Amino acid sequence: MPVLKSRWNVLVLLVVTLAPLFGCMLLDASPHSSRSSGLDAAKPNMNFGTVVLGDYTEVSNTLANSSKVNITISQATVTGAGFEITGPTFPLTLAPGQQATLSATFTPAAAGQTTGTIVLANNGPDPAVTLNLFATTVVPGTLAASPSSISFGKVMVGKTQSSVETFTNAGGTNLTITQAAPSQSAFQVSALNLPLVLKPGQSTTFNITFAPTTGGAASGGIVMTTKSAG
Repeated sequence: MPVLKSRWNVLVLLVVTLAPLFGCMLLDASPHSSRSSGLDAAKPNMNFGTVVLGDYTEVSNTLANSSKVNITISQATVTGAGFEITGPTFPLTLAPGQQATLSATFTPAAAGQTTGTIVLANNGPDPAVTLNLFATTVVPGTLAASPSSISFGKVMVGKTQSSVETFTNAGGTNLTITQAAPSQSAFQVSALNLPLVLKPGQSTTFNITFAPTTGGAASGGIVMTTKSAG
């Protein structure tokens, strides 16, 4: 019995002694970052959003040196039609912990989706830091008439003839119709409450009436005053 008691005490002592050792091993095995510290960008993807054709937009990004030594960005190469770096100038040296603001603009040349990249060549662990660029271009709101012309035929003086006209916003931004003015007093517009906002693809239908006061041929049109958002 004394022998068994002695072994049990030794066993307990080993368990108690090894527990802190295992704990130390677990702490030592905690994951370390496998990524080398170097030149970092706050936004790896720079989204310029939706830009109206004929306009431009600017997006900024923050570059930071997360290493313990100086990092020099020797040059920045841009790809993608319409993208351009406006600052800073290169080469640029960042001390440890130092930041710099990278600014870029997008000036679209055509409607649609545009992608590109900015590659920052540097002497850090990642010698070619790549930033992805995205933009969507839309055309301004514009009115499309259907039908594009109306023939009222022969209308007697004192009588009226009406026709239905549809206007559609064929652009990519909201369009506000602020005024509809007939070019001649014989033509009248009705059932069109202004100002009216048309979203892209949205239509409005109204009436155009011809009410001649004199004989002979008559021609004219409706002058629409509009304002496109963006």
